[in-house]
Amino acid sequence: LFAQHTDFIFAAIGEEVKALKGSRVAVFSDGFVSTLPLVTQAMDNMKAMGLEVMMFNRIGPNPTDAMVMDGVAEMHAFKPDVMVCVCRGSLPCL
Repeated sequence: LFAQHTDFIFAAIGEEVKALKGSRVAVFSDGFVSTLPLVTQAMDNMKAMGLEVMMFNRIGPNPTDAMVMDGVAEMHAFKPDVMVCVCRGSLPCL
C-alpha cells in the first residue's frame, strides 16, 4: 500500500495491516514526523488492535550509511512482516 498525504490511510492502517495478514509492524520516519498526532494515533490504534509495533525515527535528510544500517539492524531484530514509512517532502525513507 502506497499513499501520499492521506489522513484516511493512517486512520485505517491497522485494518490494512491485518488484511495483509500482518502482526508485526516496523514504522520508519524521522524524529519530527514521528511525533505528529497523525502518526502517534496510528501507532496507538495499531497497538490497540493487538499489533506489535516498533518505531525507527532516526532518519535524516540524505540518510547516511550508518542511519540505514541502524534501521536495518533494528528491523532484523524486530522481524516485522509489514513496513510502514512515513516521510516528508524531500526526506526519503529507507
